[in-house]
Amino acid sequence: MQIAPGRQVALNGVEWTVDDAHGQLGRLVLVDGDGRAETRSFR
Repeated sequence: MQIAPGRQVALNGVEWTVDDAHGQLGRLVLVDGDGRAETRSFR
């Protein structure tokens, strides 16, 4: 899967939009439909 700003993903039944992706750091900034932002890590 390609992770890039603007891409939509679903995690635990919640739809998120990728706001920013830091591949070298393994972090994503996700925004939900209400505008709430969360930073998530990945490997």
